[in-house]
Amino acid sequence: MGNIEALLNYQEAELNIERLESKTRSSSAGQTMIKLRKTLRELQLQKATLEKQVEEMSETIDGLHVQHDVLKERLKLEEEDLAIMESDENCTAEEAFELHSSLRSIKAEMDVLRKKLIDDLDQFEKAERSLGETLKKGGKLKKEYDEIKVICDAEHEAARPEIEASKKKLEQLKSKVPELLMKRYIMLKKNFPIPTAKVENGKCTGCNVSLPSSITTRVARGDVIATCEHCGRILYI
Repeated sequence: MGNIEALLNYQEAELNIERLESKTRSSSAGQTMIKLRKTLRELQLQKATLEKQVEEMSETIDGLHVQHDVLKERLKLEEEDLAIMESDENCTAEEAFELHSSLRSIKAEMDVLRKKLIDDLDQFEKAERSLGETLKKGGKLKKEYDEIKVICDAEHEAARPEIEASKKKLEQLKSKVPELLMKRYIMLKKNFPIPTAKVENGKCTGCNVSLPSSITTRVARGDVIATCEHCGRILYI
């Protein structure tokens, strides 16, 4: 058996394994599991975003409550000062005006804070509802995923003997391919699903580019390794 023939036998065995593995992945259960896994990942990202949003909003709301309490205490103190001032005969109109202005300013700040608190609490409740709905949906999808995974695992297990036997055969065929040729094949496999190409009508069937006669002659001899000058695939007849 020539080197190219040994390589082609190895390639066919490798493609057969890929077909077997693809068959289980492309089954109805396999496709459903892939879709569910993708949706679950999206929900996990959405959940993380909502959790962060809820946490940040909670901290903001806590901060607004603190600011409101500080203003409330200031308002109480200044109202007490106003009561004292109004009973003080020595209090000037200017002092009373300044205190009234300060009270109005505090009340205005508190109104702004209350409005922001109401708005933020509304957004916080919406975020919490969204998070709850996401968790509920995620739980339902996780249950569906676990159920379909059982089916997929059974399909993989059923295909395992044939795949394992094919892999053993692949290793046996690999030992018949020269090391340097196998290294080139593996390197090409990173770019091409099928690293070899048949020569037909003086062209590489991999890239459909015409080959120099010197290359086609080498391929025809069969005792040397020839590659396409354009795509690099290993050539055979």
